[in-house]
Amino acid sequence: MLEKISLSLFYDTELILLLLLCTIIFFIVTLIFTRIPNKRSKEEAKAIQHSFYNSKPFLKLNKKDAYIMVLVTALFAIICLHELGSTIMPNTYWQPTTENQSVIFKLADPHFNDIYIIGQEGDNNHTYDGYQLGFHDTKIYGSNDNKSYELITTLEDYSFLQWEIISGDYNYEYIKIETSNLHTTITEIGFHQQDQDAFIPVEVYQDIDDPLYDANLMIDEQDEIPLKQTYMTNTYFDEVYHPRNAIEIVEGQHMYAHVHPLLGTSIIALGIKIFGANPFGFRIMGALFGIMMLPLVYIFGKRIFNKTYYAAMTMILFAVDFMHITTSRIATLEPFSIFFIIAMFFFMSMYYYSSFYDTSLKRQFIYLALSGTFMGMAISTKWTGCYGAVGLAILFFANIFNRYREYRLAKKMIANDQFPLADDINVAHQIVNTFYEKLFKTILWCILWFVIVPIIMYFAIYLLTPVWRDGWSIKNVIDQIIYMYEYHIDLEATHPFESVWWQWILDIRPIWYYTGYEGNIYHTISCLNNPLLNWVSVITLPLCAYFTLRYRNRTGFFILVGYLSNLAPWFLVTRCVFSYHYYPSVIFMILSIVFISKILIQNKPQAKRYVNLYIVACIIIFIIYLPITCGFGTTYEFSQFLEIFPSWNF
Repeated sequence: MLEKISLSLFYDTELILLLLLCTIIFFIVTLIFTRIPNKRSKEEAKAIQHSFYNSKPFLKLNKKDAYIMVLVTALFAIICLHELGSTIMPNTYWQPTTENQSVIFKLADPHFNDIYIIGQEGDNNHTYDGYQLGFHDTKIYGSNDNKSYELITTLEDYSFLQWEIISGDYNYEYIKIETSNLHTTITEIGFHQQDQDAFIPVEVYQDIDDPLYDANLMIDEQDEIPLKQTYMTNTYFDEVYHPRNAIEIVEGQHMYAHVHPLLGTSIIALGIKIFGANPFGFRIMGALFGIMMLPLVYIFGKRIFNKTYYAAMTMILFAVDFMHITTSRIATLEPFSIFFIIAMFFFMSMYYYSSFYDTSLKRQFIYLALSGTFMGMAISTKWTGCYGAVGLAILFFANIFNRYREYRLAKKMIANDQFPLADDINVAHQIVNTFYEKLFKTILWCILWFVIVPIIMYFAIYLLTPVWRDGWSIKNVIDQIIYMYEYHIDLEATHPFESVWWQWILDIRPIWYYTGYEGNIYHTISCLNNPLLNWVSVITLPLCAYFTLRYRNRTGFFILVGYLSNLAPWFLVTRCVFSYHYYPSVIFMILSIVFISKILIQNKPQAKRYVNLYIVACIIIFIIYLPITCGFGTTYEFSQFLEIFPSWNF
C-alpha cells in the first residue's frame, strides 16, 4: 500500500519509506549529539611572523563537525543500503560428467507457463580445457509418455547469475535436459503456472549414477527462485565479471581471464564470504566503501578549506552526486579504487600544506607513507590509480620546489645580512642548515613508500588468489601484467552507451546499466552525474585555473592537479570507455565548486544565501532522480520525462 501511494504521489515506490527512515535517523542523531558536551577547542598557536611559508594548520574536528559527518553519512547509508539486493539465490549446481548427458524430471502438474533457469560457474578445477559456465547448446524437451519428446527450447547465450525465463503455454509431464558440452552448468530450474505463488513440485525421474553431481542439485532450492525479476535478483552490467572472480576466490577455484588487479575483487569476495553468493553479498562491500567515502570527503574538505561550512558543502555535494550513489550499489571495482584515490590525495594534501621547518620530519613521513600506501591499494584495485599517482608526484615535487625557493631566499638573506622581518634570521638559518638533509631523507622515504611498497603490495595480492594452476611466482605476476596490458591496448569492443571525456564533463552521455519491469512498475538504472554539479563546474574549473595562474593560489593548483591527473589521460584513450571513468575526477570537480563559492562569499557575504539555494537544488534533483540512479520502482513515462537530452536513456 505504501509503495502504491509513493508511486502515485512521487513516481518512486520507495520515496515515502526513505523519507520516514531518514526523518527517524535525523532525530536520533540529533538527540544523541544534544547530549554530548561541547568541548571548547584549544586556540591554535600563533604563527611566527617571517618571510617564509607557514604550514597550513589542520583545525581539529569539533562536535559540530562530528554531527554533520554522522548525520549525512547515516542518511546516505539509508538510501545506499535500501533495496540493495536479494540475500536469496540458489548456489548448488549441477554439471555433466559425461558427454551427451541427459536428465529427466517428472512434474506433479503437467501444465505450466514459465521455465525459470539459472546457471553459475561450476568447478573449474575439475576441467583443464575450459571454464565451467553457461548452458552451451543445452536443449530442453517435453513429453507426456516419456517416449516421444518435443523440443521446447535450446539454451545457448548466457550471462552469469542472471535468470532466464522461457514463457509459453506448455503441457508436459516429463522434462528432459540434454547437453553435449562438459562445460555446462545449471544451478536451478523451476516450472511455474500462471497466477500461482509457488513452483510446480518436480522430482528426478531418470539420471545417471553420479555421486558428485546428482540431478537433484538442479531442483533442491525451489524456494529460492524469485517470481519477480529485477536488479535485486540478477547481476547486471559488469557484475557478470567481478562477482564471478570473487566467487572463484572464495571457493579456491582456478580463475578465468581477469583484466584488473585483484585487491578490489578480494574485497568483494569478503562480502560473499560473510553474506553468501547473492546480490546483497557481492554488493555490500562496495556500498560500505561508498558510505565510508563521505566522512573521508568531509575531512578532505576540512583540510583544504579549514571551515566547517565548506567541509559540509563538499560532503553534501559529493553525497548527492548521482554517480556516487549508483556506483556504490553495483558490484564493480570503482567504490574501492575511488576510496583509495581520495585517501591518497587527502594524505598528500596533509604533506602539501606542510613545510620542512615548522612540521616535524616524522609527521611528514607519516603523511607520505599513508599517501603511498593508499596509492598502492588504488593501483592494486585498478590501473587507473596510476593516473592519480602522477598527480601525487606533481604535488610532491611542487612542494619540494617551493621549499627549494625558500632555501635560496634564506641563503640570499644570510649572504646579504638583510632580514625583512624580525624572526627571519632564525628561520633562515634553520632552512639553510637542514634543507639538504631533510630533502635527501624525504626522497629516500618516497622511493620506499611510492615505489617499493606499492610494488610489493601489488605482487603480494596475488598470493591470496589461485589465479594460476602452477601457483604464485614473480614471473606469473609479470605475465599477468603483460596480459592485462595487451588486453586493454588491443580491446576493440564497442558499446551502445560508450562515451568520450568531453561528454563526461557536460554530463550528456550516461551509461544505461539495467532496465526491467515488475508487473506495471518500471525499474531502470543509469550511471551519470548530478547535472547541477557538472554544469556549474564548467564555470568553476576555469575560474580555479584563473586564480591559480593569477594569484599562484596553492589550493587552486592542488584541485586542478587532482582533477586533470585523473581526467587528462583519457584524452588519449581510443578504446571503448564510459561515463563512470569520470568518477575519480568528481571529488576535484566538487572541490572546485566549493573553492569558487568560498571566494565568492568572502568577497560578497550575501552570496552565501545563493550558495545555500544551490546546495538545496542539488539535493532536490538527487531525490527526484533516485528511481533512475538506484533502480527504485517508477513509471516508464516518468523515466522518459527525466531524459533532459536525447542522449540520456532511462
